[in-house]
Amino acid sequence: MHLTPLSRMLLLGIPVVFLLTFFGAPIFVMLDSSLHPNGEGMSFEVYAKVLSSNYYLSTLIGTLLLAIKVTLVTIPLGYAIAYFIVMKLKSKLGKRLAYLVVILPLFTSNIVRALGFIILLGRKGLVNESLLDMELINSPIQFLYSELGVVIGLSYIFTPFMALSIAGALQGIDKSLLQASDDLGANRLIAFYKITLPLSLPGILAGSIIVTALSVSAYVTPSVMFGGKGAVMSMLIYEQYISALDYPLGAALAIILMTITLLLIGSYSLLFERGRKG
Repeated sequence: MHLTPLSRMLLLGIPVVFLLTFFGAPIFVMLDSSLHPNGEGMSFEVYAKVLSSNYYLSTLIGTLLLAIKVTLVTIPLGYAIAYFIVMKLKSKLGKRLAYLVVILPLFTSNIVRALGFIILLGRKGLVNESLLDMELINSPIQFLYSELGVVIGLSYIFTPFMALSIAGALQGIDKSLLQASDDLGANRLIAFYKITLPLSLPGILAGSIIVTALSVSAYVTPSVMFGGKGAVMSMLIYEQYISALDYPLGAALAIILMTITLLLIGSYSLLFERGRKG
């Protein structure tokens, strides 16, 4: 199908206009608000306040480390799910049902899932009671109101994104390569390490970027699971906009978080690609 220059401009122009309107414009408004805190000349006063505050810096570092931990947890979980669906299930109906089970939690509200984890991970919740009954622990584990509980909650929520990203990469692997490795005498472990894993790395990279970005910006689950005993950047931004009504500070926090996240994702992608080539 041949497209005229006008048709090409429309196909490209409509998404670009959409992104500039609903993504670029809000960022520009936040940037302008953070650089003009008094409505007068441009000033970096708000950014200096944030970068010189141990509280804001520690919260920023804690948020990034939390996102990295969630990503590291979801990679093996998502890979195992994707590998089972793509490589082990032979029935098309079975695969469809498995995909349905994977994405089904995404249709549940984040608040409902967070409250469900409070019931499961409480001191007298199902997890602690089961571990105590099996005599694997002597006293209840402090899951709630800690970073451990937040990591568990976010990992549960974002594992489907990782699994779907890796599944897409696994589906693109030519099965004849695995058959050839089997004919040449390679066992399953070697075939996985030499063929399946390297060819699925783009899916791991895509899933890692998605999970990291979502974890950094997560608000509902950390606010519920921390129970006021911890904070992430999204909670601070919300407080500045809704409670303190300090829009310049909230905008500066959002811009700094977005910039650091983009740098983190860019560095991760670069190192990942270099590792693949190496």
